[in-house]
Amino acid sequence: MKSFSMASLGLILATVVAAPATAADFVTKTEVARAGGYDIPLKDGSTARIVDIRPPAKNFKTCRVDIASIKTLAQKAQDRQQYGHVPIRLRARMDGIGNFFCYGQGNGCMVIVMVPTPHA
Repeated sequence: MKSFSMASLGLILATVVAAPATAADFVTKTEVARAGGYDIPLKDGSTARIVDIRPPAKNFKTCRVDIASIKTLAQKAQDRQQYGHVPIRLRARMDGIGNFFCYGQGNGCMVIVMVPTPHA
């Protein structure tokens, strides 16, 4: 019984550590829709813009998306000369208390990002 408790504690800690720390690290579909998008600065001084967030399945009505992951993947898209409306897929995760979020590259939430051509 003791090993089960330690294993459970390890799983919970691993999940909590894997999740970004605060709500400010995320953006939701509702926030993007309300604001008409969500701007993300890129390294050349241009700005990518999240225009839509699509949860991976109908049973997930909300999808909290990690902003740092989107910034990294939008920058990679720009570096690969992918411009315009670029679909970016993030890995779907569930934290220790049942909150759903997408973090890192994967096959979960789809985020549509308007990636600009780089500044000269």
